Amino acid sequence: QAEELEGESRLKDLKEAFFVLRDDRERKFYDRYRLHILSGGSSQSDQGTPASYFDLWLFFTPNCYKGFDDSEEGFYSVYGRTFDRIWTNEYDIGILIRVKGFIS
Repeated sequence: QAEELEGESRLKDLKEAFFVLRDDRERKFYDRYRLHILSGGSSQSDQGTPASYFDLWLFFTPNCYKGFDDSEEGFYSVYGRTFDRIWTNEYDIGILIRVKGFIS
């Protein structure tokens, strides 16, 4: 019976993943917050930081990339995505608080 419950749980997870990937908005949200989601984070951390927060300390180690190339796991791709995410978060926050001149 334990195997049956585990099977039901896994089937439920697969069904949920299918609906997330099928819906464009849900898939974009997942892609944007994938690291946070996979690390067990929720919509807010214990400190009350917003879901758009991500841990930059993960990128202060050479273990976060593999080689100095443009491959998916290469230095330039990893840090390119990181800086894109930083810019997007700053942009979103600027719009949210409507600071004039925040974005040129």
